[in-house]
Amino acid sequence: MRDARTPETPERFDATQAGDKRRRPGRLLAVFKGLVLLALLAVTAYGMMKDGFYLDKLWLPVAAGVLALLFATLFARGFYADLPPAATLALAFLAALVAVKGLSMVWTISETETIKETLRSSMYLAIFIMALGALTSWRQVGPLMDFSVLVVASVAGYGLLQKISPLDYPVRSIDGVRMDSTLGYSNTTAVIIGMGAVLVLSRMTALRNFALRGVYAALLLAFVVALYLTVSRGGLGSLGIGVILLFVLGGARLQMLANLLLAAGVNLLGVVLNGCS
Repeated sequence: MRDARTPETPERFDATQAGDKRRRPGRLLAVFKGLVLLALLAVTAYGMMKDGFYLDKLWLPVAAGVLALLFATLFARGFYADLPPAATLALAFLAALVAVKGLSMVWTISETETIKETLRSSMYLAIFIMALGALTSWRQVGPLMDFSVLVVASVAGYGLLQKISPLDYPVRSIDGVRMDSTLGYSNTTAVIIGMGAVLVLSRMTALRNFALRGVYAALLLAFVVALYLTVSRGGLGSLGIGVILLFVLGGARLQMLANLLLAAGVNLLGVVLNGCS
C-alpha cells in the first residue's frame, strides 16, 4: 500500500514557490519603506543644520527630490495601505492648507512668492505622507521619536553653546540677544525646541528603564532652558498646545505632570535669577 505521506509533491512544491513569491514583495516593500524613512530623517537632520532650508538654493533641490520620491512611492503597491484614520484626517487638513495657499494666487501681490510657498508646503505635506506610509509597525515609533529628540537636542545644544560667546551674547543680558542656533531664526528655533520637549515628555512616560528616563529628564531641562533663551512667545505657545494635546490623548498623566512641573520649576528659577541679576 502506497504511503500517503510521500515526499513533497510537484503540486505542493508549486504552492510553496507561489507562497514565496507572494511573501517576497512584502519583504521588498519593508526594505523600501525603511530606505524612504532613512532618507526623510537624513533630510530633516540636514535641514536643521542648514538654516532650516531658508534660502531658495537650499530647499528647492530638496523639494524636487522629496516630490520625486513621493512619485516613486505611488508605484509601490501597499505603501499607503496601513494609514490609520487619524492620519488620513490630518493629511486632509494639510492638503486643504496647501490648496488654500495655491488659491491665494488669485488675490496675492507677488505670485512668485505664493508659488514658492505653495511648493514649500507641498514638500512638507509630501514628507508627512511618506513618513506615515513608511511606518510598517508601531514598534518603529519609539526609535523614530528617539532620533527626532536627538536632532532637536543638537539644535538646542548648539544654541546653548552660542551663549558662551561673549561677543555675540553679552554676559550681563541673558535675553538681550535671542538664541537662534543653527536655524538662524529665534522663533523657528523655539517652535522646534518646544515640539522636542513634547516628544521628550511623551517618551518618558513610555520608558521603563530608569537610566534612560534620567537622560530624557536632563534633555527636558536643557530644552526648557534653551526655549527660555529664545525669548519666543510662539515657542512657548507651541509647547503649551503640545502639552495640552498630550494630556488629552496620552496616558500616565500623573507622571507626565510631575515631569512638567520639574521643568517648569527650573524655568521659573531661571526667570527669578535673571530678574535679580
